[in-house]
Amino acid sequence: MKDWMRKIKPGDALKPDPLWNESVATHAKKLKVPAIVLDTEGRKGCQSGLMLKVKTESGATTWLDAGWFLEPEQKRPLNQED
Repeated sequence: MKDWMRKIKPGDALKPDPLWNESVATHAKKLKVPAIVLDTEGRKGCQSGLMLKVKTESGATTWLDAGWFLEPEQKRPLNQED
């Protein structure tokens, strides 16, 4: 499991990997952007080791591997220069 995934908790807003919404055939399985995490569950049988419960665009809930979500962008301090 990637370090950033260990910090995910219910209420977090994550961007799904765009490939997910592009590849699902029905509106019922497309995810809201951003997707709000409703619950988390560690599972050894999934690729990332973490499943996330989120809502689809249709309002249904589904469990999806955390690997289908993009790592949240880190916020830089305002005084940090490039």
